[in-house]
Amino acid sequence: MDGVVIARHSWVVTCDGAKMLVLRNDGDAHDLYLTVQYSESRPTTPSRELGTGQPGRVQFGTLRSATDETDGQAQAEADFLAHVARRLDTMVQNGTVGRMVLAAPPKALGILRHHLTPATRDIIVAEVAKDLTHLPVRDIQMVLAA
Repeated sequence: MDGVVIARHSWVVTCDGAKMLVLRNDGDAHDLYLTVQYSESRPTTPSRELGTGQPGRVQFGTLRSATDETDGQAQAEADFLAHVARRLDTMVQNGTVGRMVLAAPPKALGILRHHLTPATRDIIVAEVAKDLTHLPVRDIQMVLAA
């Protein structure tokens, strides 16, 4: 996180394909004090229960072929990240958030970028390509302060 300053009242959003944690810096730029503002997670369904039907079929003239199975877990994660993006967009439109640091695994960051509105992308001051969602708030503070 070289050169990233998380100013007072900046929001830190950590998420992955199953969990979102929204924090606010109630400290200052040199002494972070993150407080939880909102938390959400999706129920995890085992992969064996997602997409249990037979693969689809494609027909080209007289030839028939099975299509690849859809990765149900990846689709569920992408759907949750689209939901996170809509939630963040709503927070920005309501004026709740002025500056935001976004922390997520690289693949999740890519999906989020695709779904965020330009207004939300404009308030993002930094992106951290790490999965911090499973860390306690104290450890998230230490990672971001480093």
